[in-house]
Amino acid sequence: MVSKNTLLYNEVIRDRYPGYEKADPLDLNAERIIEKLIAKEGNLTWVGDENLPYDYSCDLSDAKTCTISKGRKQCTGVITSTETKPGALRVVVANTISERVDYFFIPPSAIRELEKAPGGKKWAMKRCIRFCWSEKKATYGRIEQYRCNSFEDMCHKSLKPYHLQKPATTLANTTQAVDSKGLNNENTSVQNVPNMV
Repeated sequence: MVSKNTLLYNEVIRDRYPGYEKADPLDLNAERIIEKLIAKEGNLTWVGDENLPYDYSCDLSDAKTCTISKGRKQCTGVITSTETKPGALRVVVANTISERVDYFFIPPSAIRELEKAPGGKKWAMKRCIRFCWSEKKATYGRIEQYRCNSFEDMCHKSLKPYHLQKPATTLANTTQAVDSKGLNNENTSVQNVPNMV
């Protein structure tokens, strides 16, 4: 089975990133290169070095890469650290089982619906999106509806129009308060975030 980096290099990086035609895929920071390639192809403003909850300042979207793992009963993937993402996710899935790469554009409202806590006290405030891949159907379960036709298609997807009709709530902008009866009430300071129409 091919490695994640080798697959990403062969399918996404090699023909799109000048000067890396003969690079060793295992020596590359494939995720960072892919973030930059998405910015170049989609004409997005990359801010990946600024440690923000998004990679592209023009639309607050974030790039994610993940792989498919084969378990005893099913093949699964996990998109990690989704809890602070205010914009859409541009997801590159390295399917090392089928030796192909697939692309997804998940809008903010869908992120909130799909994400779950990974489990355990240590990860109580973390969120991730788990999904299954069907070898028979070649589909990605819960995220299949967000699949794009190609890398270019994913890069050019946008939230249109850029409006503030339904802001997304993230764990980062949500606080918990206890009222006089000891009940938890959610006080939300919602950021103005666009959603895909």
